[in-house]
Amino acid sequence: MTGSRWGALTVGLAILTVWGILGCTSTPPRYSEDYARLERIVDAVKHLRDAYVNRDVHAIDELLLPLDSLNIWAQDVRKDFEVYSDIALDLWIERIEIKDDLILTFVVWHGTWRRASTDSVVRARGHGILYWSGSRVILLSGTDGDLPFGMAVRTGES
Repeated sequence: MTGSRWGALTVGLAILTVWGILGCTSTPPRYSEDYARLERIVDAVKHLRDAYVNRDVHAIDELLLPLDSLNIWAQDVRKDFEVYSDIALDLWIERIEIKDDLILTFVVWHGTWRRASTDSVVRARGHGILYWSGSRVILLSGTDGDLPFGMAVRTGES
């Protein structure tokens, strides 16, 4: 009687072991389309920050929807590039909300803007919202709050 219990236990453990091994060799999990979209949003925010710090007007323009309000915003960014010789910016995503095609990215930031002609430095920090649109291609559709872009206009140095 004891032998049959050990035999059944051994067979049961063998089945569980084979099942566990086969379970481990299955295909890796796929990420949902929502997760892929979230990654594209994070990449767009990073790209915007990098383009601004590197003073890359073309890269910034590629991220914008063709809207009048964003054309004014882009002009303010260009003034930053004219006024300041060096821009250092840290930008963190605090929260992302996705409502159909509208994406709200809440950001926190701090940075320094150095003016070449007087060697003066502007230090500022704040938080705001970047509005993005799209699912496959993520483009900036608006801004709100206290964002770092357009510092020359904000400080009256333009």
